[in-house]
Amino acid sequence: MYLAPLRWEPSKRTSYVRCRKLSVCCTMSSEVINLDSINRQNEMETSEYDLSQTRSSKVKRVLRFICTKVCAGIIIVGIISIVIVCVAFLVSYENDTEVTLTVGVLKKDLSPEQDVWFKKALEDLESALNAQINTKKAQNVIMFVVDGFEPEAISLARVRKYGTNGTFTWERFPHLGISRWNNRLAIGTAIFGGVGAHTGTSGVDSSVRPNNCLRLADDRTHVESILSWAQEVDLKTGVVTNGDIRKGTTVALYAHIANDSWACPSMLPDQTQIPGCLDAETQLMYELPGKKLDVIMGWNAVEAACDSEHTLQKSWEDDDTLNAEVPSDFWTKITDGDTEYIRAILPESLRFNVSLQAMIIKSLQVLTKESDGFVLVVICEPTSASATGNDINELEESVKTTMSFLGNSLDETLIITTFTPYFEQQQDISEDESRDSLIYATGPMAHLFRNVHDPTFIAHVVSYAARLGRFRDSLLANSLLQWF
Repeated sequence: MYLAPLRWEPSKRTSYVRCRKLSVCCTMSSEVINLDSINRQNEMETSEYDLSQTRSSKVKRVLRFICTKVCAGIIIVGIISIVIVCVAFLVSYENDTEVTLTVGVLKKDLSPEQDVWFKKALEDLESALNAQINTKKAQNVIMFVVDGFEPEAISLARVRKYGTNGTFTWERFPHLGISRWNNRLAIGTAIFGGVGAHTGTSGVDSSVRPNNCLRLADDRTHVESILSWAQEVDLKTGVVTNGDIRKGTTVALYAHIANDSWACPSMLPDQTQIPGCLDAETQLMYELPGKKLDVIMGWNAVEAACDSEHTLQKSWEDDDTLNAEVPSDFWTKITDGDTEYIRAILPESLRFNVSLQAMIIKSLQVLTKESDGFVLVVICEPTSASATGNDINELEESVKTTMSFLGNSLDETLIITTFTPYFEQQQDISEDESRDSLIYATGPMAHLFRNVHDPTFIAHVVSYAARLGRFRDSLLANSLLQWF
């Protein structure tokens, strides 16, 4: 069946419907238009709000930027102000120092009689202001011990050599201390071992009474000296004296003895013939640190009581590791410059041919040869009862020559010149007597001498400065230091 296509023809009905639809559309259109206007209004308001927010944000950023710059500026100005104040203070201090050192204004108004004293005072001030503190480790230590001189003898020797306004070389050392002594204190044990002990003993603590050998069997009573500490770290060691190396203060460096006058076996009393009670000479030959000393030089002041020249020479010749020197031609042998060791107790016949100065210089040649460091003790004793000042003058030349010999090594060498008091020798001390003596020092850690000290303090300064004894560096630390 054939179906013809439908054709739509408008009619009133449809027209009405269309009109209704159009009215609805118009109505909807007006509503849409109203919504669009509302939306546009909202968008405008939003845009205005966003613009306002943007402007506010910009203002805040500007204010923040300004605050940051202002704060930074204030900080910079503050720092600059502090720097300016500090610089001004330093400049003022420098100017004050220069004025103090020059006193150019006062100089014009001073008479020659006054001017000479102001010049001297300014030299002392300049020296004090330029004093340096050396905190390095001491590679070397040299200790000059001026033993048993009356203060008046030292002053007299100074005046005779340099006049009333002169000074010895050690008196110009930058650091100074005072040691307080009493007549009950063993001098050698205090200075060299850092321990107080009974006078008359050497190298032992206060548990050992004079002449009592029983306590010596206990090794804990033995006091080690700075030479023992030095040998523990393989430093070279030496002792030089213008007296007898087996008596008095020197004995404490190498021996542990209940009576420091027991110089050799023949001087031991019968009651001391017990094991462990040894004389100084025997310990010097066979015990540490004596047998490892690189330098031993002294005089045979007890020749009548001891046949020591033969005994010591024989012991040193029997030791294949040592170069023994024959005292009779001692000076000829050691001046060739090839001597590795010097061990000799010299006869009195050579005293006026061999000066303390020459002995020290030769010792330094040995101790500085292929050396990682050394400790040298020089003991100067009165060689005669009269206070002529010759011994002090010889010491002065020795100190000057020593410092000249060291040259560039001075900066790593602690040099101490100290004096021990003179006390009347008494068998039984019934009254206490106190005296002060001076300590002069230069070099590493010399500034540790600064006021009044016990004499035992000297050994502990040496120990700390050179890292010996209880202040010894660990083996690892020492090994590392050798590489830098």
